[in-house]
Amino acid sequence: MPVFNGEATIRAALESVLAQTYGNLEVLVYNNGSTDGTEGVVLEIAQADPRLTYRSGKTNLGVTHSFNETFRMSPGSYFMWAAADDLLGTTLVETGVALLEEEPGIGVSVPFVTAYLEGHDGPVYEVCFHGFEPHVSELKRLVRSIRKLPATCIYG
Repeated sequence: MPVFNGEATIRAALESVLAQTYGNLEVLVYNNGSTDGTEGVVLEIAQADPRLTYRSGKTNLGVTHSFNETFRMSPGSYFMWAAADDLLGTTLVETGVALLEEEPGIGVSVPFVTAYLEGHDGPVYEVCFHGFEPHVSELKRLVRSIRKLPATCIYG
């Protein structure tokens, strides 16, 4: 979970990730030089839950650096981005890993996504993407991805 100044939302985001039903979970947080209370919130949660690993840069080196550092921290077979303002359903990781292990030819597992924005009543959009099934041609996958796959499905 890359973060910069996420004090207002990161507690709920981390709690939703740590509440996953998937057992073999490590949560990685890279703080890209936050100037608010983000570090204190993350360290408090990390002290209570050993599955959380935390690293921090001294200054903000940009979003690309933050994403790359978070990925470099990952020792696992699977990796998932989550943003500091994401709230995950409790079975998201378990369901995604099961799909990846059931179908070795699949390289990406995309969840059902419901997106909300402050100031809007109800969801802005909902999407369930069925584009990576092994029986779907590469051309159809590409077309479906361009037309239907919101970027939030991949990076949180």
